[in-house]
Amino acid sequence: MTCPTGKRPYPNKGAARTALASATRRRNPRQQRRETRAYRCLSCNAWHLTSN
Repeated sequence: MTCPTGKRPYPNKGAARTALASATRRRNPRQQRRETRAYRCLSCNAWHLTSN
């Protein structure tokens, strides 16, 4: 599955939340971008992570 936004698609909210938890655990302290939530994309109907 691909998305016109270029973001990584997740098939459902649970998969996106699992990826979010994993990203939070392995985050580099010097990294500025921090994914904070999952949302359903209107373009592809999949779930993505965002830092906004």
